[in-house]
Amino acid sequence: MVKSFEEARTGNIPIVVGPTGYGKTMASPWLYSMARSHGLASGLIHVAPLRSLVTKIYRDVFKPLHPGSGYQAHIDLGEGRSSYFLKDLVVTTIDSFLWNLYRIPVTELIAIERGVSMGHYYPVYTSIYTSLTVFDETHVYLGEGSDPGRAAFTASLIHLAMLESPVIVETATMHPGLINSVVSMLEAQGRRASILAVKCHADRLREVPGLGGRVKGVEDDEWIRGYRLGWRTSIVDGWDSVLEDIVQDSRRGPVLVVANTVSAAVNLYRALRSRIGDAVLVHGRLASLDRAEAEERIGAMRRGVIVSTQVIEVGVDVNAVAVYTEAAPIENLVQRAGRACRRGGILDECRRVGGKMVIVDTGDTGPYKRRNIDYAIDAIRRHNPIDWRLPCTEGDETPYTSLIEESRDDAVYGLAPFISLYEYYLQGDGRPTAMLDLLGDMGMCSIYRDTTMYPIQTMGGEVLADMNWLSRNWDKVLETDGDVKIIITTQDGSVEARIDEDLWREIVKPGRRCRQSHARLYSAISRAARELGVRGVFNWSLKARQGAYQRGIGFSVDAEGG
Repeated sequence: MVKSFEEARTGNIPIVVGPTGYGKTMASPWLYSMARSHGLASGLIHVAPLRSLVTKIYRDVFKPLHPGSGYQAHIDLGEGRSSYFLKDLVVTTIDSFLWNLYRIPVTELIAIERGVSMGHYYPVYTSIYTSLTVFDETHVYLGEGSDPGRAAFTASLIHLAMLESPVIVETATMHPGLINSVVSMLEAQGRRASILAVKCHADRLREVPGLGGRVKGVEDDEWIRGYRLGWRTSIVDGWDSVLEDIVQDSRRGPVLVVANTVSAAVNLYRALRSRIGDAVLVHGRLASLDRAEAEERIGAMRRGVIVSTQVIEVGVDVNAVAVYTEAAPIENLVQRAGRACRRGGILDECRRVGGKMVIVDTGDTGPYKRRNIDYAIDAIRRHNPIDWRLPCTEGDETPYTSLIEESRDDAVYGLAPFISLYEYYLQGDGRPTAMLDLLGDMGMCSIYRDTTMYPIQTMGGEVLADMNWLSRNWDKVLETDGDVKIIITTQDGSVEARIDEDLWREIVKPGRRCRQSHARLYSAISRAARELGVRGVFNWSLKARQGAYQRGIGFSVDAEGG
């Protein structure tokens, strides 16, 4: 990361293209120290794609190394929250970062939604513009999400470039054509971009039209030699054909099993738990306490099986001896393979017998486009053997970068109208309510997502449930008796409030625009809080029905395909 800082210090925007497990995230505290000591910035904001990753980075990296660090996400870690990014070293989610950049401080969202405040956005503005912003896992922000959401991120990058704020972009699996598009947009603002990659990969990137002299290679032969593993890749039909293989591999070390949906992961976990003594389940609707316990068990695991959804790709530290994954786009498969053969005895075992990647084609696409999965399966069959870790290889192995380069690059097509709208807002002085109205017109729940997450309080802690999922399953998972129960929490404790069930049905009615649902819900929650005498800032969550949530597994409805 030394070269990335040198580039940022000269006014360039470095795009760091590093393999999975390369340790890019660990460099941010050092980058903060260097930026501060050289007068480049007064702070550092590290932007991550998931709340779970924010938790891990804050607790394991930032807090131990720098006492003035903090976080901002829809989580409560007991201390360190920095809603306005006022601490020296802050890690935040992409959602929180964009809300704050677009003049809607997340901590004041309910008040802004209700129209009783425009929010105190100048402090957070000052923090962002005077900090070094590090965008981690940037390929996620420009991936398969909604067009307005990807455009909002792109416009934020353009805006920071225009204001000459220091920025570093980090990625493992961004398509070269997309890198070229990002470079063009940055240089249109007068900011030169430089692409930093391992030398052998840099040689390939120089061949991409438009990149050429902007690419700079970094010598790291020792790292390359250490991860030459001789991967074995196979494609099979259906999970039943590999369950016994998973059991056998689990005797060598931890095995990672990845499904594309929560329901598939829960059912796989149940099938394997009866056959493998040490089994752990991780997915996006696991309660906070269960998620923390699962990650602790994963960290200590020597043998067994870890069953997960795609949340494992960037949010959990896994060191598996083999990966069995449901078919997914190439970029996702690379990230999943990156959870294997990372260090220690497991890495030694992989050097001895080779890395193992088994792709299971179930016919179910999950959240992905069918054409992207079909491409992945076809590309793997044509290019096997594949090295899933190294960006450049020797002999007859195909590096994962070749598969990414051949894949269809359409991530920025059609975004221009949305980018223009967001740029116009960022460069003007429109009120935050104008942005909320624009999101409503586009059918967006938030600046980045076309859905939103609602907190549900369970015996295992808080679950953040997708609004679309909740609209289908609320009557199976929420506590109701004519009213929907909600928990309102202040510094003085928690109280139970109610929302009329008929009103709740209108709020979550399928097809209703997201912003309309938000406005109705926040109004109902505020009214319920006032009736209980609650004033000022408070947190809220829906109350789970007794028995609807099973510790360590999740909601029963997920096992039924809900």
